Formats: sequence, structure tokens, C-alpha cells
Amino acid sequence: MSYLHPSNQLIQRFRLSEGNTLFQRTFYSYEVYLDRDKNQLYLGNRDSEYFDAIHLNSETLISYPLPGLLTITKILKFKDFYYIFTFRNGVYKWKNNKFTRVKISQVNALNQSACYTACIVRDGTVYMATANKGLVIFNEARNFYKEIPTSEAGLSNSALENGIFTVFADSEERIWIGTLPGLAVYEPKSGFKFKQTQKGNVNSLMTEIRQIYQDSKGMIWAVSASSGIFGLRVKRDTIQILRHINEKGILFSDQLYSTAIDKNDKIYLATPIGIQVFDLKTNTSLLLNYSNGLKPYQSIIKLHYTPDHFLNLSLNNEINRIDLKKIDARFIPNEPQILLSSISILQGEELVAKQQKLVLNYTQNFINFSFTTLHYENPADVVFQYRIKGEEVWQTANKNKGLFTHLPYGKHILEVRTSTVNNTWSTPQDVFHFTILPPFWLTYWFKFLMVSALLLVIYSFYRFRIHQIQKESQLKSNFEKRLAEVKLEALRAQMNPHFLFNSLNSINYFILIKREEIASDYLTKFSQLLRHVLANSRNEWVNLNNEIQVLELYCTLESMRFKNKFEYQIHIDSSINTSIILIPPMLIQPFVENAIWHGLLNKENHDGKLDISFDRDGKNLKITIKDNGIGREKARQLKSKSATKHKSFGLQITSERFELIKNNLSGNIEFSIKDLYDPNQNAAGTCVEITLLNCL
Repeated sequence: MSYLHPSNQLIQRFRLSEGNTLFQRTFYSYEVYLDRDKNQLYLGNRDSEYFDAIHLNSETLISYPLPGLLTITKILKFKDFYYIFTFRNGVYKWKNNKFTRVKISQVNALNQSACYTACIVRDGTVYMATANKGLVIFNEARNFYKEIPTSEAGLSNSALENGIFTVFADSEERIWIGTLPGLAVYEPKSGFKFKQTQKGNVNSLMTEIRQIYQDSKGMIWAVSASSGIFGLRVKRDTIQILRHINEKGILFSDQLYSTAIDKNDKIYLATPIGIQVFDLKTNTSLLLNYSNGLKPYQSIIKLHYTPDHFLNLSLNNEINRIDLKKIDARFIPNEPQILLSSISILQGEELVAKQQKLVLNYTQNFINFSFTTLHYENPADVVFQYRIKGEEVWQTANKNKGLFTHLPYGKHILEVRTSTVNNTWSTPQDVFHFTILPPFWLTYWFKFLMVSALLLVIYSFYRFRIHQIQKESQLKSNFEKRLAEVKLEALRAQMNPHFLFNSLNSINYFILIKREEIASDYLTKFSQLLRHVLANSRNEWVNLNNEIQVLELYCTLESMRFKNKFEYQIHIDSSINTSIILIPPMLIQPFVENAIWHGLLNKENHDGKLDISFDRDGKNLKITIKDNGIGREKARQLKSKSATKHKSFGLQITSERFELIKNNLSGNIEFSIKDLYDPNQNAAGTCVEITLLNCL
């Protein structure tokens, strides 16, 4: 079941959807009752096995199994339960979703009562209008039951005319009944007491009374299916007719299918042409028809007013609801209602038929209208003026016809007003809404596509430029990296001859002092060292194991050359795999050379010590070259006094290499040189620390 909100319409529909259990059976509702606590509509259906409830919040249908195939004609709430009245199947109580039959002592007459409708008073006494037993009265708490034939009211006693169409309890708990022959009032203490009007028998004027209501001022309204609407009151022992509404032009039809009255004293009349809304206070009307969403030519079974200020329409297989607040907002007292009777679109030779809602393309902008009005005086003198809402100039219709040509695209509202011979114009009324679509090149989707295409072009150009800039940046970065590599290669080329020069000097020294065996041993180790150096010089990176072998050979050669003036040791952390760690070649040797030449060889005694260690520091490799030489300050003093002034090209080249390596490795290599001191703050050597970051 779905709840629709039609555009610009007052009718809201509960339709049945396929798969719903109610879809497969007849949906013919005699009664609609609102449970305000649960916000549910209870439906009394004809020949149904289910008691149905529409939950208005969730828009779902709930069906409760009935104790048989029943026709429910009335639903009344009393205290914490409901009375469910049926046609010829008795009366049931419904509480906690259970149905129990109402029984008065051993009387089974309730089961045979063909109930049309019922009402209940404060003490729980129920009055039933039946088709076969007249007025049936019962009080379950007092175990009371009574049948009163219509003959006691002075009405016909025939079996055919013993039926009562409607029953109503007024504010003084008098019981009004409407029958085919006429109207009567029952006083619980004295019976049918009120039978006459001031002008004679009330039933000589009223017949076929279908509905009875009481308005906010206490007046009783009786609706006749054939004689109009009567306004009544009881005075002493008589019924007075205060108003009789039956004039042509006030009631749109003399056929009234069903009626209802709301809390604002508006009465709703279901007729063959739609639902007339008649304001009893102002004597003005509105007509609800197909233009408001009511289906043309569809018979309305019954109208039901519910306290949430909705009018409920029982139709075949459908429940319609009208929000009466919208009716109140549209009601214009003492002014005619203007209706659109036809609309046509002239497009070449093709005439587009009248529709309830129009959506046109931009070429369909030649439109004809015709109007009508519910005017109660001098309809031939009515003059129409019309315009598109928002325009200043009104156009006068040719009789009741209007024409628009070359309308622009957009949403339009046809606004109409009327005037009679006194030249007084009514308040303008919105009678029709229609839309003319723009040409495709002015539609939002086309503009969106154009803007999207433009943005795509801009974005593509932006991405192209970014790619070009990134490409240029990459080329520049590659060039700078290659330039650094070339510089490193050049520095290695300078370092290797420098190292060879120092080593050959050592061999020459041993030959000059006639130490051939030592020179031979030295030459052998030198050749091994030279082989490693030449092999490593071709690579940008060597594993740590090769570098340690070079250091071992170099330190051995220098120790031999300087007659064991110093001792050395190389310590390697057991957790370090030297075969997989890569470092730049000849990275450590210049620092070792500097420690020997400028630190250890200048010591006066021969207790020089050189410690080289490779340690793990988290993910970093920490290399330490530590000596107990004379320190950098004294070495500089001796160097300044020396005639030879030996220059350490290796250390200078290594410093330059460090800067280039740091640039290539994004700063992942660090080194520092610290002077060491004894407790008396005398120079005690030098410590060099080299750290390769994140290499383990």
C-alpha cells in the first residue's frame, strides 16, 4: 500500500499494490475509524475475512483475521475496547487483537440484527440502526436489550420500511433516527416524543434521511438523499425546521451519495460531478473534481470525517484522504470558484487533448484555455480576465476562452479573476499549473555537460603541465645525481693513486734499509691490497666484508712499515652480516690513515693503539675509528713545524665524498670527529664516528 502526494492536488491515495494480501480480495469499505493513539485507520469492509488497519506513519497495511466472513458497518470505541458492528452477524468486542461476540443474557437477537450504523452514549448504552428490527438498544454492563419498531415513531410499520438508515446521539443524548419515510427523535426516558414541527408533520417535508449531524452551535443537520439538507432544533415538544438548503445553484446536484461534516461546520456532499464542500456559516462552496485528483466517474461508497481533520473517501479498492487544512486555506467566502474546463495545445495541425498536468516542450507554446465558474447569480454576466502569474497586464477572455502565444520556457501558473456587471473583480485564483521545457541547449544537463567538458579540458591541461614539470624536475634530478656520481668517480680516481703513492713509499723504504725479506712480505700483502683496491674502484658500492679486508691489509702493512709502533684491532658486532651490507669503497681507510700518520706515529713511546669497531645501533650501522695518539691540536702544531708538511689528500677527498654521498642518499650518512682527553685534560687521542642510517 502506498501513500501518494499528487502535485497541486488535494487528494492523497492509499492504493493497493501487488503482492499485498488485500489486493487479491474485494476492497469495499463501509466504515473508516481513526485511532489517534496509534495513528491508524481501521477499515470496516464488506464480505471480508480480515479487519484491516492502515498505519499512517509507516504507510503499511495490518490485517487481523476475523472470526468469519463479515461485513463491518460501524466501529465504535468505548473505554479500552472497540465495538465492531456487522450486517446480520451480530456485534463483536475487539480488545488486545481478539474478537469476542457480544451476548446479552441468552438473547441471540443481536446475531440476526442487520446493522447499518450505531452510536453510543456516555453510560455505554448502544443504539443500533438496523434494516430489519428498527431501533435496537443494548447495554452490555446492565445486561439490557430492547427493540423499538419504527411504527412507534409514527413511521411505516411495513417490513420493507422498518429499516433505519442512520442514528445519531446529540449533545443532550437524544437519539435521532433517519429512515426512508422520514425523521424521528427518541428520548430514552419518554420514547419517541418529538414528532411535530410548527408547520405540521416533519415527515411531510423530509424523506430518505441518510445522515444526521450536529454543528458547533448545536444545530442538527439532516441530509436527505432527495430533498436537500435540513437545519433543525428541538424546542419543547416540537422539531423546528430552521433552514432548508435545496436551491439550484447552491447544491450542485440533487443526487447525494454520501455526506460528512467537519469541526468547522463545513459539510461534504458526494455527488456525480465530484465532492461539494459547503460552508454552513457563509453559504459558499467549493467543488473537488478530477482537477483536484478525484477520479472522474468513480462512485464514492462513503465519506468519513476523522478527528485529524481529514476527509476519508471509501472507493472500490482504494482509500483516498483529503487534508482539510488545504481546503480551509483555499476557501474564499462569498466569491465564485473558477474552474478550468478545457485546455488545448495547437502544434501545427495536431491538437493535444486536455490533460490534468502539462509538461510541454519549447515548441508547444501556443495554448488555448476555457473557463467556467460556480457563480450563484447572473452567470451570463460573468467576465473573465487571465494572465500568467507574475505579469502585470490582465487579458480579457473572449466569453470564457483565453489564448497564449509564444510563451517562454519555465513553470507557469494560469491566474484568473472574474467580474459581473458591477465591475467588482474577485480575488485572483490559481487555476492551472503547467511547465514549458527549455530548448536542450538551455537545459541544466546541457550546461552541466559543457561546464564539465570545459573543466575536463582545464584539468587535462593542468595534468599535462604537471607531468611536464615533473618530467623536467626528474631530468634535472637525474642530471644532478649523475653529476654527483661523476664527481665521486673523479674523487675515487684521486684517492687510489694517493694510496698507491704512500704504499710504494713504504716498499721503497724497506729496500733502502736492506730488509729484503720484509720487503718481499710487504710486497705480497701490498699486492693483495692492491687487488682489492683495484677491484673496488670499479664499483660505486662494496660489501662491508671487502672493506674490512682492505682495512686489515692496510693496517698490517702500516704496522710492518713503522716497526710495530702501534697495535690495532678490528671489532665486528656478531649480529651484523658483513656480506650483505653495502658501503662506498675506501670510506673508512682515509680516517685510519690519518689516525696512524698524524696521531700514533708522533707518540714518543711506542704504545699506540688503534681500535676500529662496527656496531649495531638500532637499524643504523655505527663505525668507530679510535686512536690514543697525540690529538688533532698537537698534530697541527707539529705539522706547521715540519719541513715536509705531509698533506693528507685522502682525508680531504673523503670529506668531499661525504658531502656528495649525503646528497645522493638524502642525508642517510653522518660522521663526526671528537678529540679525546685524559682526566687531567691532556690530549688522549681522536675518535671518528661514521653512521650509516637505516642500512640494517
